[in-house]
Amino acid sequence: MELWACFALPRLSLEMAWGPACGKRTAADRDRAGPIQEDAEAFDPDAAHAVIDGPVQRALIVDADERAEAAGITRGMSPAQAQALRPDLRLRRRDARAEAGRLETLGALAYGFSSQVLLAPPATVLLEVGASLRLFGGWPALQRGVRERLDALGHVHAIAAAPTPAAAEVFAWLADGFAVFDETRLLRALRRVPIEAAGLDAKALRSVSQLGVRRLGELMALPRPGLQRRYGPGVLERLDRLQGRLPDPRPAYRPAERFERRIEFDYGIVSSQALAFPLRRLVDELASYLQLRDGGVPGFELRFEHEGAEDSRRWIGLRKPMREAAALLDAARGRLEQVRLPHPAQALALVAETCRRSSRNCATCSTRARAAGWISMRWWSACAHDWATRRCGRWRCRPSTVPSAPGGWPSAAMRARPACRRARPGCCRRRCRCASASSACSMPPERIETGWWDGDDVRREYVVAELEGGQRAWLFRQVGGGELVDAAQERHWMLHGWFA
Repeated sequence: MELWACFALPRLSLEMAWGPACGKRTAADRDRAGPIQEDAEAFDPDAAHAVIDGPVQRALIVDADERAEAAGITRGMSPAQAQALRPDLRLRRRDARAEAGRLETLGALAYGFSSQVLLAPPATVLLEVGASLRLFGGWPALQRGVRERLDALGHVHAIAAAPTPAAAEVFAWLADGFAVFDETRLLRALRRVPIEAAGLDAKALRSVSQLGVRRLGELMALPRPGLQRRYGPGVLERLDRLQGRLPDPRPAYRPAERFERRIEFDYGIVSSQALAFPLRRLVDELASYLQLRDGGVPGFELRFEHEGAEDSRRWIGLRKPMREAAALLDAARGRLEQVRLPHPAQALALVAETCRRSSRNCATCSTRARAAGWISMRWWSACAHDWATRRCGRWRCRPSTVPSAPGGWPSAAMRARPACRRARPGCCRRRCRCASASSACSMPPERIETGWWDGDDVRREYVVAELEGGQRAWLFRQVGGGELVDAAQERHWMLHGWFA
């Protein structure tokens, strides 16, 4: 049965407008962070902060920090009403583009724990973790790992888990840390959900509330034909997705090959010292992206956007591919000190075109995998009855039974076992750095032959290959000739799965 985890970011708008965990940083935190962590001209640790959105003449508060909330400022207030309650309230307009970019980064974070990730804008990420629980040591350990990553990025968050993505999303916004693992308990928990938190559209929610329905269980108890006639198919579809009767139609997330993030300023900036804070935010996000992709960049570009003039561009070259935030920031700050902008900068963007392997070859496993003593395929599976790689749907995860070869690497037979959730086999048309025995790859192709005892003979060669974008793929091709495979099949490498 599937298990979906969800982390919600209730303060994302505030964090992207004013900095990580706005309103929760103490003076000691700022002293440890150093002078470039704070934007001295914008952030006042003693003032209240809020984010507004909407047309200029009708802008409303969409998020506020703890100091503002303590003064009675709530979402939906006008700026004038809010400043009447707290005269020192500082306002910034919502940066939807920055929020979307950060959600992409958090999708890449989730991709380090699961190959099935869904983004639910504006501030929610879902990942299927049922198949990787054994790899990470169970739900408590996996949840702890996700929280550590989110804490490192400075995000206030809430996490929940449920057998369906829709239910996990509802629970994450209601109760941090809540988890339910079977259908019976899921149904019991859903019945207690307030109708306002069930995810119904606004029109249906108003109509249902007028009937006196306060809990989702009361709505689920109503006759389905009557709900269909009164509200159309939308309400029933939502109920069925919460319970797992219908699949979730949202497209799966895939990490982007190109990193690009941008910060827009309230006013033009000329001083390189004033650019230090937004630069650090961009570099930290790039470092997180590279760490999650297990790669580095040979350099990146800074773009300074000017009003009514062409952008200024500066290339930050590195001696070798890097991904450490400190090294990237040192290189960028050294170049930034030499920059003399022709016009005030209205925005700063950081662009990194290619993620490459950082001082590793394609056969090197990740730190987590080395610690475990086996290679970092997303879910290695030990087969109880059949070694045939194309029958992995029958396999069960048994990491404790992995047969290791000398040096901590899995044996050839173990490397032939794919992830439980592998990519659909297809011809790999992207150029690879190592897809044959004569290439730079330190691991020669592994020959697997199976099925001779039941008349379903299969012969394949498998190889670990690094693609141009830095991703590690597991490729195979048919071998043997004769009646087993034709010449065309033997020439092409096929994609079997992706490495973490």
